[in-house]
Amino acid sequence: MKTIVKSLFALSFIFLLFSCTKDKKNEVLVLGTIHGSHLTSEEYSIEKLTKLIQEIKPDLILTEIPPNRFKEAMEGFKRDDSISEPRVLRFPEYTEVIFPLSKTMDFEIIPTAGWSASMAKDRQQKIRALAEILYENLIGNNIETRIENLILL
Repeated sequence: MKTIVKSLFALSFIFLLFSCTKDKKNEVLVLGTIHGSHLTSEEYSIEKLTKLIQEIKPDLILTEIPPNRFKEAMEGFKRDDSISEPRVLRFPEYTEVIFPLSKTMDFEIIPTAGWSASMAKDRQQKIRALAEILYENLIGNNIETRIENLILL
Protein backbone atom coordinates (compact mmCIF):
# COMPACT_ATOMS: atom_id res chain seq x y z
CA MET A 1 0.00 0.00 0.00
CA LYS A 2 2.89 2.36 0.78
CA THR A 3 4.21 1.78 -2.72
CA ILE A 4 0.87 2.78 -4.19
CA VAL A 5 0.73 5.96 -2.13
CA LYS A 6 4.31 6.84 -3.04
CA SER A 7 3.59 6.17 -6.70
CA LEU A 8 0.55 8.40 -6.63
CA PHE A 9 2.61 11.30 -5.36
CA ALA A 10 5.64 10.59 -7.54
CA LEU A 11 3.93 10.44 -10.89
CA SER A 12 3.91 13.46 -13.13
CA PHE A 13 0.72 12.06 -14.68
CA ILE A 14 -2.32 13.76 -12.68
CA PHE A 15 -5.95 13.61 -13.49
CA LEU A 16 -8.01 16.59 -12.51
CA LEU A 17 -11.68 15.84 -12.19
CA PHE A 18 -13.93 18.86 -11.98
CA SER A 19 -17.55 18.70 -10.90
CA CYS A 20 -19.95 21.65 -10.97
CA THR A 21 -23.67 22.11 -10.33
CA LYS A 22 -25.88 25.18 -9.79
CA ASP A 23 -26.63 24.26 -6.17
CA LYS A 24 -23.05 23.54 -5.16
CA LYS A 25 -19.75 25.30 -5.19
CA ASN A 26 -17.26 24.05 -7.74
CA GLU A 27 -15.47 20.94 -6.61
CA VAL A 28 -12.03 19.99 -7.82
CA LEU A 29 -10.62 16.53 -7.25
CA VAL A 30 -7.05 15.55 -8.07
CA LEU A 31 -6.86 11.84 -8.79
CA GLY A 32 -3.42 10.35 -9.30
CA THR A 33 -2.89 7.34 -11.51
CA ILE A 34 -0.15 4.74 -11.62
CA HIS A 35 -0.01 4.22 -15.39
CA GLY A 36 0.91 0.64 -16.31
CA SER A 37 0.78 -0.46 -12.68
CA HIS A 38 -3.02 -0.34 -12.86
CA LEU A 39 -2.71 -3.59 -14.82
CA THR A 40 -0.99 -5.43 -11.95
CA SER A 41 -2.11 -3.63 -8.79
CA GLU A 42 -4.85 -5.21 -6.70
CA GLU A 43 -5.25 -2.05 -4.62
CA TYR A 44 -5.66 0.33 -7.59
CA SER A 45 -6.63 -1.78 -10.57
CA ILE A 46 -8.25 -0.72 -13.84
CA GLU A 47 -11.58 -1.91 -12.44
CA LYS A 48 -11.21 0.19 -9.27
CA LEU A 49 -10.21 3.27 -11.26
CA THR A 50 -13.23 2.77 -13.52
CA LYS A 51 -15.63 2.46 -10.56
CA LEU A 52 -14.09 5.49 -8.89
CA ILE A 53 -14.60 7.70 -11.94
CA GLN A 54 -18.15 6.38 -12.35
CA GLU A 55 -18.89 7.30 -8.73
CA ILE A 56 -17.35 10.77 -9.07
CA LYS A 57 -19.29 11.57 -12.27
CA PRO A 58 -16.90 14.31 -13.44
CA ASP A 59 -17.77 17.04 -15.91
CA LEU A 60 -14.17 17.40 -17.07
CA ILE A 61 -11.12 15.16 -16.95
CA LEU A 62 -7.80 16.89 -17.47
CA THR A 63 -5.28 14.41 -18.79
CA GLU A 64 -1.56 14.11 -19.31
CA ILE A 65 -2.11 13.84 -23.06
CA PRO A 66 -0.27 16.37 -25.24
CA PRO A 67 -2.83 18.58 -27.03
CA ASN A 68 -1.17 17.92 -30.40
CA ARG A 69 -1.77 14.16 -29.98
CA PHE A 70 -5.27 14.20 -28.55
CA LYS A 71 -7.17 14.73 -31.81
CA GLU A 72 -5.59 11.66 -33.44
CA ALA A 73 -6.28 9.53 -30.37
CA MET A 74 -9.91 10.61 -30.12
CA GLU A 75 -10.58 10.25 -33.84
CA GLY A 76 -9.23 6.69 -33.80
CA PHE A 77 -11.30 5.82 -30.75
CA LYS A 78 -14.49 7.23 -32.27
CA ARG A 79 -13.79 5.42 -35.54
CA ASP A 80 -13.18 1.90 -34.23
CA ASP A 81 -12.98 1.95 -30.42
CA SER A 82 -9.20 1.69 -30.49
CA ILE A 83 -6.33 4.06 -29.89
CA SER A 84 -3.30 3.92 -32.13
CA GLU A 85 -1.65 7.20 -31.12
CA PRO A 86 1.62 5.94 -29.51
CA ARG A 87 1.85 8.40 -26.61
CA VAL A 88 -1.73 7.75 -25.48
CA LEU A 89 -1.58 4.02 -26.19
CA ARG A 90 1.10 3.58 -23.48
CA PHE A 91 -1.28 4.47 -20.66
CA PRO A 92 -4.02 2.01 -19.67
CA GLU A 93 -5.90 4.66 -17.70
CA TYR A 94 -6.75 6.18 -21.09
CA THR A 95 -7.14 3.09 -23.28
CA GLU A 96 -9.00 0.97 -20.71
CA VAL A 97 -10.81 3.57 -18.61
CA ILE A 98 -11.12 7.21 -19.71
CA PHE A 99 -11.77 6.78 -23.43
CA PRO A 100 -14.21 3.86 -22.98
CA LEU A 101 -16.08 5.69 -20.21
CA SER A 102 -16.45 8.72 -22.49
CA LYS A 103 -18.96 6.66 -24.51
CA THR A 104 -21.31 6.12 -21.57
CA MET A 105 -20.64 9.12 -19.35
CA ASP A 106 -21.06 12.81 -20.02
CA PHE A 107 -17.60 14.30 -19.40
CA GLU A 108 -15.12 16.15 -21.56
CA ILE A 109 -11.54 14.93 -21.91
CA ILE A 110 -9.10 17.84 -21.92
CA PRO A 111 -5.48 17.30 -22.99
CA THR A 112 -3.06 19.31 -20.86
CA ALA A 113 0.44 17.79 -21.05
CA GLY A 114 3.11 20.29 -21.94
CA TRP A 115 5.96 17.82 -22.45
CA SER A 116 7.98 18.48 -25.58
CA ALA A 117 10.92 16.97 -27.44
CA SER A 118 13.20 19.76 -26.23
CA MET A 119 12.17 19.09 -22.63
CA ALA A 120 12.91 15.39 -23.08
CA LYS A 121 16.34 16.16 -24.56
CA ASP A 122 17.13 18.58 -21.72
CA ARG A 123 16.05 15.99 -19.14
CA GLN A 124 18.18 13.31 -20.77
CA GLN A 125 21.25 15.60 -20.78
CA LYS A 126 20.78 16.39 -17.08
CA ILE A 127 20.38 12.72 -16.17
CA ARG A 128 23.55 11.89 -18.11
CA ALA A 129 25.47 14.67 -16.32
CA LEU A 130 24.28 13.42 -12.93
CA ALA A 131 25.25 9.87 -13.81
CA GLU A 132 28.75 11.03 -14.74
CA ILE A 133 29.10 12.91 -11.45
CA LEU A 134 27.91 9.90 -9.47
CA TYR A 135 30.23 7.58 -11.33
CA GLU A 136 33.21 9.85 -10.81
CA ASN A 137 32.49 10.44 -7.12
CA LEU A 138 31.35 6.97 -6.13
CA ILE A 139 33.07 4.55 -8.48
CA GLY A 140 35.93 6.29 -10.22
CA ASN A 141 37.95 7.07 -7.08
CA ASN A 142 39.71 4.93 -4.49
CA ILE A 143 37.70 3.55 -1.56
CA GLU A 144 38.65 6.35 0.88
CA THR A 145 37.56 9.05 -1.56
CA ARG A 146 34.32 7.18 -2.31
CA ILE A 147 33.43 6.98 1.38
CA GLU A 148 34.26 10.66 1.83
CA ASN A 149 32.12 11.59 -1.18
CA LEU A 150 29.22 9.49 0.10
CA ILE A 151 29.32 11.36 3.40
CA LEU A 152 29.26 14.68 1.54
CA LEU A 153 26.26 13.60 -0.57
